[in-house]
Amino acid sequence: MPLTRVAAIQTKRRTIPYKVAAPAEALDRVRANLDELVGLAERAGETGCGIIAFPEDTLGTLEWEAGHWGEVHALLRPTEQEMLARFGEVAARHGMCVICCNDCVEGDRVYNTAILIGPDGQEIGRYHKVNLPIHEQARTRGTHFPVFEAPGVGTVGMCICYDMVFPETTRALALAGADLVFHLTMGGASMAGSDASRAAFRTRAADNFIYLVVAFRGGGSLIISPKGEVLADGGNEPD
Repeated sequence: MPLTRVAAIQTKRRTIPYKVAAPAEALDRVRANLDELVGLAERAGETGCGIIAFPEDTLGTLEWEAGHWGEVHALLRPTEQEMLARFGEVAARHGMCVICCNDCVEGDRVYNTAILIGPDGQEIGRYHKVNLPIHEQARTRGTHFPVFEAPGVGTVGMCICYDMVFPETTRALALAGADLVFHLTMGGASMAGSDASRAAFRTRAADNFIYLVVAFRGGGSLIISPKGEVLADGGNEPD
């Protein structure tokens, strides 16, 4: 695996409230969020990153979806297109990979989806969240843990939030050949407190001898070595 500079982009909360009535108004909020997120991606690209990752609910649509489930297709179809186009431009401009995560529509189904964009700005692959907590049961569950070759980086696996509570997730990705696992999240790796969660993240990395990159919204992002050592800690502020 080549030497690679990695960024876990620890965003602030940019949730679109359910009180926003129409999909068109919510889409305007998504575009405003994207402007800020693209700026963060540009900053990471300027430091020479080979790959960057955003947290779960990258665009901040989850709360709006909860109040407007009958209209989610009208919002999620254009938001996915704009997200991929905007992040694809940044990826191509800096020759880096970008990972983002949001609810996406495929056919008539909604999946909590992590997407890997390559250094040419084109999508390499996507992962559908397998382990869905109770409040996500309206979404469709993923069926497997794919890995992808990220040019200039290595073999990459992705997982989302509640996935990390189950040790089988990282084991499946490691057995499939992942060198790096990107965990996109708004929560920890344990049902207990922050100390237990941090220990679980370190254990997942060490047990499977993988690099684990935790992109955590609001605070708590980590980059962990295959020995379970914390190489970088994002602290408690957006960065």
